[in-house]
Amino acid sequence: MLPKRNTIYALIETAKVNDIDPQAWLADVLARTPDHPAKRISDLLHWNWRPQKPPKQPKILPILTPCGP
Repeated sequence: MLPKRNTIYALIETAKVNDIDPQAWLADVLARTPDHPAKRISDLLHWNWRPQKPPKQPKILPILTPCGP
């Protein structure tokens, strides 16, 4: 079994080889893990991973105030 640092290094280097930002991949995978079905774990592997689309932010319109007298 590899020491933890070698495992983390391997994950980072595998992301780089697959032209993926390692920090973005790891952050996304860690965020998805609690709700991700175990049978679809392969979706999170570097070569299958696609970033989740960020939720659409509602447009905020400025509040119009009446002009002076």
